[in-house]
Amino acid sequence: MNSKCYLGYLIYLLSFVTCVTCVDLDKCSIVVDSGICIADNRKLILGPPLIPNLALHLTFDELNPVDSSGFGNHPTGSLFPAPGFAGSGSSALFRQSYIYTTHFEALNSNDFSYTFYIYLLHDLKSLAASKKLNQFCPVIHKGYMMENAVEAAPAILINPRSGQIKVAISIDANNTKEFTSNFKLSPSVWYHIALVKQANNTRLYVNGILDSSESFEHLNIRYNGLSLFIGSAPYAASCDLPLLLDEFKIYTAAIGQNSIQAEASIFMGGVEPSYVYLGCTNCSKEEGEKSCPSNYHLCNKLELYTGGYHVAKRLGLTMNLIMISAYPEPERGIALCCRNLPI
Repeated sequence: MNSKCYLGYLIYLLSFVTCVTCVDLDKCSIVVDSGICIADNRKLILGPPLIPNLALHLTFDELNPVDSSGFGNHPTGSLFPAPGFAGSGSSALFRQSYIYTTHFEALNSNDFSYTFYIYLLHDLKSLAASKKLNQFCPVIHKGYMMENAVEAAPAILINPRSGQIKVAISIDANNTKEFTSNFKLSPSVWYHIALVKQANNTRLYVNGILDSSESFEHLNIRYNGLSLFIGSAPYAASCDLPLLLDEFKIYTAAIGQNSIQAEASIFMGGVEPSYVYLGCTNCSKEEGEKSCPSNYHLCNKLELYTGGYHVAKRLGLTMNLIMISAYPEPERGIALCCRNLPI
């Protein structure tokens, strides 16, 4: 074995023995800056790449919640491992539990993106709780939520009964802007969620498809120095929303739609996220046609049967309310737009 690699391997073993029992993940005794060679130079172990604008990355593949972004923003709390999305690695199971990270400067970025995979669980206990209490439960929350005071920079909540997502963001003058998703999450299905703030606009994507957006024209987000809670939050003791989270990321920039759809494409069952676009949800057919962006049109019957209905079912849209191009009924409903085929 090469002497340099041999020394690196010894350092690796020492660091493993030292750090496997570390309680404070920021204070491991030995740090290896270079790669480590093993198996007579046949295997090289390197650290992960530094992704631009990535401020926090939780893979949930380790014993403890470890930030893999390279900035050491490790959360506090215990993890219960569960199967990862697509059968790869591990996810984290949360049920009336959470982990949290204290405030760090990158969380005050003017533009940001939050992305993660989520899988809603349910049993008799959680079903009974959702029928009794029709409420939104926090999945991600930077701040707190009380009856007369809210700090959210931002908060992403889910209603266990309806499966709808709510986004809350505090703004100037002690106000909080909220918007609720059109799509509804079903239990026992993996979803990709992305919340993107760019300038004065905030967009919510589900499985790579734009669900809704909210404008903050002439308003400023009210940032706070409070902790970021993941999985649930201390104020939500009455919530029973069991779920799995995987690959949680925070960026200090607005990531593009192509990046979001590349991460989410695995969940659409062979239908690319860019194939469909949600126009309007309670409109006439004429309004629906106008709501389709350029290069899209109101889906016809063939397009719905070859992918459109599959997307609608996965995202919890009411099937009999989807308007069909060249069909008279329904007269009002949901405009699902399909991408024009190249000529």
